[in-house]
Amino acid sequence: MALTTEDGQRVWLKVEQYLSSHDQGGASPAAVNAFRALKDWMVGAKGNPALQFVTYSTTNIGTGTDGYNLTVVGKVYGWYGKNPGASTGTDSYVTLHNAADNASVPFLTNLIQDPNDEFANIYPRGIAFGTDITISGATTAGGSTESALVDTAEGFLIIGA
Repeated sequence: MALTTEDGQRVWLKVEQYLSSHDQGGASPAAVNAFRALKDWMVGAKGNPALQFVTYSTTNIGTGTDGYNLTVVGKVYGWYGKNPGASTGTDSYVTLHNAADNASVPFLTNLIQDPNDEFANIYPRGIAFGTDITISGATTAGGSTESALVDTAEGFLIIGA
């Protein structure tokens, strides 16, 4: 998919709905507040730019996938992920790659270890991906052995130009 933006207010509504309805009772207040602060800053300081909201699931990034290639070039402003509650406690390094697959050097990485672990990354000025954006879950940092579906995360990215 190419970068396909829409009105920022629609994206922020999707973010709010996702965070309140996510598996296991929704996101933590800390994650909700982090994205609320990003929204306030982007609407106020950045003039509410058009954005793209992209979700991913454990089936996109776990075993047998080689990562989830979004075929998108742009800036990542927000990244959320949460284990859906079934983790066996095996580490899963959830990674964004600036490439078309998960064989490249990791660009940004978060660790999921236990059921319901979550992360909320905010990049107010955006992190540029000039080649592509691929999301993967691996059993070691920078590794290529994909995580079992129950051990990795599902979530979303907020992407803009």
